[in-house]
Amino acid sequence: MGIDLHAKAASDSQKIHNNNLGTGGDSVEVTVADTDSNELTLYGRYTDVSMAIDPETGMMVTGSRVGISFHQSDLALWDGVSDMQRWTVSFTNGAGQTVEGEIVNVMPDRYFGDVVVIINVSSGH
Repeated sequence: MGIDLHAKAASDSQKIHNNNLGTGGDSVEVTVADTDSNELTLYGRYTDVSMAIDPETGMMVTGSRVGISFHQSDLALWDGVSDMQRWTVSFTNGAGQTVEGEIVNVMPDRYFGDVVVIINVSSGH
């Protein structure tokens, strides 16, 4: 019997997302709260892009676009990710700033169980 590459990749993805800064990884502790203020703390990886290209004009625009990825199995408290828009997120970035915002876009990768959310930053930036 051979190695199940899909199961290995999904397992590796979860390990990568849960390898936090305190243990030599680059994931951060992320607190998500649903619209009823139920909170869950998990680990994820973030990206913060301050310059982007406007797809309509082709021009460079400034502004912060923050994305956070985590493993869907860490959301066991909820049934799924489809209702995550308008949830709030907070985490401490690599500069030690607490970043807070609201989820405006949810992009699940159901094959590996990863979830990427884009947040509209409200503070800490």
